[in-house]
Amino acid sequence: MIDLRPPRPGDEKQVGLLLRQLGYDVSGEEVQARLSELAGRRSDPVLLAVDGSQVLGLVALHWTTMLQAPNPVARITTLVVHDKARGQGIGRRLVEAASVLARQAGCGVLELTTALHRADAHAFYRSIGFEASSLRLHRALNSGAETLSRVAAEEILMANLFDGLPAASQEEEVTDLLARDGARIERIVSTGQSTPLETPYDQDHDEWVLLLRGAAGLWIDGEAERTLQPGDHVLIPARRLHRVTWTAQQELTVWLAVHFASSSSPGS
Repeated sequence: MIDLRPPRPGDEKQVGLLLRQLGYDVSGEEVQARLSELAGRRSDPVLLAVDGSQVLGLVALHWTTMLQAPNPVARITTLVVHDKARGQGIGRRLVEAASVLARQAGCGVLELTTALHRADAHAFYRSIGFEASSLRLHRALNSGAETLSRVAAEEILMANLFDGLPAASQEEEVTDLLARDGARIERIVSTGQSTPLETPYDQDHDEWVLLLRGAAGLWIDGEAERTLQPGDHVLIPARRLHRVTWTAQQELTVWLAVHFASSSSPGS
C-alpha cells in the first residue's frame, strides 16, 4: 500500500536516487541539508510516496505572494516517480496532494515547469488539467557567465511575451525581442496566415521555432507535414525549404523564433 508522508531522517539516500533519475547528481548530505532547510519553512512542503520502507516518488512545493495576483501562487518545484513504479497513479496522487496543500494555503493557482524535451511529461500534465500558459527562461548567475560591464551598459527590460498581442490582421506581426552576435530572437503572431505554396522559405541559417499559443501546420522538405500545438518546437536546418501550411483561424497563433547566424557570417 502506497502512503504519502513528509520526509524523515534516513530518507535522503532514496530521495537522492530519485533526483538522479531526473538528471541531478545530488549527494545524500546535500539532500539532507536541503530537506532540513525546507522543513523550516511553512511555504515549502515536501511529500514522499512510500511503500513500506521504499520511497517511490516525491513532490516538492513552494508558494509565494505575487504583486500582480490577488492570492498566493503555488509552484511544483520537483515531481518524480521512480522509473520502476511509473504507471501506477503515483504521480497523479502526488499532484493532487500538492493541490490540496496549495488550496489550504490560500493559493489561487498551481503551476509547474518542465523541460522542453520531455514530451511524455507534457502529455501527463495536460491529462491532469495543466495548460501551457507561459514560457520559462533562465539565466545563469555564476560570475563567469558574462561580464557585468555589458549588463550595466544596457537598459534592462522585463516584459511578457503575450503583452501587446495584435487583433486579427491580414499580415503576420513580427517583433524582434533580442539580437546578439550569432543569434536573433523574434516573436511572430499569426492570425490565419500561411506561406504561399510557390514561395517556401529558403534560409541560409538554422532556425529554431517554438509554438507558444494557437496551432499551425509546418512542412519541411523531405518530411511529412506536422501539426504544431503549444509547447511543440522544431529546428529547421539551413537551406531546407519549409513553409507554414496553415495557422489557426479562430485564435492567435504565437511563435518564438530563434535565428542563428549562418556559417558565412562574420565572426562565426
